[in-house]
Amino acid sequence: VGGHITASGNISASGTQHIFGGNVGIGVEDPDSRLEIMDTSTPQLKLSYDGSNFATFDVDSGGDLTIGASGQDITIAERTDINFDVTTGDTLDVTSNNITTGRAVDVSSTSTGWTTGKLISARASGNAGTGTKTGFYADLTGTADVNRAAYFSAVGATANYGLIVENGNVGIGNTNPTK
Repeated sequence: VGGHITASGNISASGTQHIFGGNVGIGVEDPDSRLEIMDTSTPQLKLSYDGSNFATFDVDSGGDLTIGASGQDITIAERTDINFDVTTGDTLDVTSNNITTGRAVDVSSTSTGWTTGKLISARASGNAGTGTKTGFYADLTGTADVNRAAYFSAVGATANYGLIVENGNVGIGNTNPTK
């Protein structure tokens, strides 16, 4: 079929018929990808398992993507790398302005077969020029009874170490330690 298809009801086909060739647009007359959905109402895209289990995808006027899941979990398949191609600013910024209890970010594993490795690894390498670089930085400001910028605990093994500093100087109350 060439040109446009306009319908006010349902369009249906059965078997292995191919109705569309090229790009398909919903809410847009000149789609520039295989499927383009344009709408200012939300959600723009909803993927459903059944009537009550679904995920939604919304793009706002600033081009920001929001993914919502009725089950509250979003799983990224095993061994998936997420690459952030950012030259300035924050690469990954997790903001939780309404948290009252719990964790803004929780990285955990219940694996009983884990024999070696790191649950979280912060690495930077290469010649990044001059200046001060920080591999891990924790800052906490507030009027709570107790503020802890970092808390380390290791229990359950034959040898437990809450923190190991392999190289460099350690400054406690000193931002430029010499020892």
